[in-house]
Amino acid sequence: MRNALFLFLALFAFGCMSATTINLNEDFNRLDSVVAKRNIFITQKQHDLDVIKEKLPAFTSPAERYTLCKRLFDEYSKFNPDSAHHYTLLAQQAARKAGMNDEYMQSLIDEALITVFQGDYYEAQQLFEKIGDIDRLPAHLRHKLAVTYLEFFMRVSTMFTDKPLLHRSSTAREMWLKYSRYLSPNDWLYTFYETTILKTTATRRRLQQLLRTTQQPSIQAAMLLYALGVTYNVEHKDSLYCHYLVLSAINDISCANREAQSLVVIANSKFVTCDSRRAFNYVMACTENASYYKDWGRSLNVIGAHATITKAFEQKLEREQTVMVAIIALLVVLLVVIVLLLRSMSHKRHCLAAMLVRQKQDSEQLKKMIEQESSMQKQLKESNRNLQDEIARRNSSFINVYQLVTRFIADVQNYRKQVFNLITAGKTAKARRELSTMSWDDTYLHEFYRNFDKAFLESHPDFLQRFNSLLKPEFRYQLPDEGTLTPELRIYALVSIGIVDSISIAEFLQYSTQTIYNYRLKVRHKACIPEKNFAATVAAFYSDKKD
Repeated sequence: MRNALFLFLALFAFGCMSATTINLNEDFNRLDSVVAKRNIFITQKQHDLDVIKEKLPAFTSPAERYTLCKRLFDEYSKFNPDSAHHYTLLAQQAARKAGMNDEYMQSLIDEALITVFQGDYYEAQQLFEKIGDIDRLPAHLRHKLAVTYLEFFMRVSTMFTDKPLLHRSSTAREMWLKYSRYLSPNDWLYTFYETTILKTTATRRRLQQLLRTTQQPSIQAAMLLYALGVTYNVEHKDSLYCHYLVLSAINDISCANREAQSLVVIANSKFVTCDSRRAFNYVMACTENASYYKDWGRSLNVIGAHATITKAFEQKLEREQTVMVAIIALLVVLLVVIVLLLRSMSHKRHCLAAMLVRQKQDSEQLKKMIEQESSMQKQLKESNRNLQDEIARRNSSFINVYQLVTRFIADVQNYRKQVFNLITAGKTAKARRELSTMSWDDTYLHEFYRNFDKAFLESHPDFLQRFNSLLKPEFRYQLPDEGTLTPELRIYALVSIGIVDSISIAEFLQYSTQTIYNYRLKVRHKACIPEKNFAATVAAFYSDKKD
């Protein structure tokens, strides 16, 4: 039993290790692709912001201007801090004019947050004093101010070892205990700050659950992925830490987030070769972000990455210089040999090149001729086949029609002889009975219908499909027998080939005009298109030769 338990635990551990297998090479290839498209994301973000700013002149009341300026601040806060700062000041002015005290305090907190993002911690400290005690604020503002204080603590604690700007509660756990009570435990920000401030792994499962329901790419996803990477960094699982940093950076760049730190950490990590093009691209992207936010801590990290890359490139250049000297000497020797060989081969090469050009031209011309001949033969075969099929169909229809006519003429002649003989023999009463009971014309009319149906369906095989497309599904027709039309279908078959008036149709089919009208009216009532357009639509079936 104990051995079985150990085996189960070993298999479970192996399964867990397999589930966390990652491919950093693929991760970095994805990140390289996103970094290369960075300007596209920034341009799209700026376009979206310009669309919002165009609405500002139309908002004349202070309350409306506050709402739009607040939205612009939120959009700019992770994109351009100077613009974010500008719009939060406009929001403050609008809130004061409208007498909206809570909204004014919200704008002050926004100003403090963007000041923290910019790295101006002394100015942020003065704004905190202006805002006052957090417990005096309305409940919905305490959450925002608590987030600002936690951001302030995370940045200052990484820059100043003596912590001159921190509050009296200066340790991470004290700061967390002080301000976490203003955050809802169900809020994703609660889990994010608990992880990044306390450097704990206990939140990993919650982070994974939140990520499953978070849209990507998004700034929220980027922050949650960064926090998930922190949980693996605590356990010194460097590959997983780097994996989630890369995913976080991909989300940041895709959302045009210039305030994020993931790419800076990656550029300084051991997973990026210092003398590579990849490192240079990452650091240049970080440099551009730092130039927007002017964040001291970020700038120092970027400067360190620049120094590391520069030193690595210098060492690489020294190695390459030694190799280059040897290569140059070898190239000089090879150059002399090549010049001699070229002089002896020049004439032959020119002759051979001219001959090859002519041969190539001849080959291409021959190939074109063969292709043209093959295409023409194929087209000719297809045309012959189609022509033969068409001739066969027409011959068949021609023979059927004239056989019917021939039989009809022969029967009429026989019938005339029979009646004539009866009259000659003085049997006029019997002759009258024969004339009054004549029914063989119905047989020929039925045979006429059968031949017409067959010839029409052979030349218009898609007629039933087209006709049914104009009818409601429950009223669509099926052929009673293969190659046979119903009276309604036969009437509209004539309409489709140009016989549209009921009198002509009645004469053609030997129906009464009223019968034709009744059939047409019956079918029109089943149509899924306007009834007045039905006959014209059927008449247009084969009016276009392309159909």
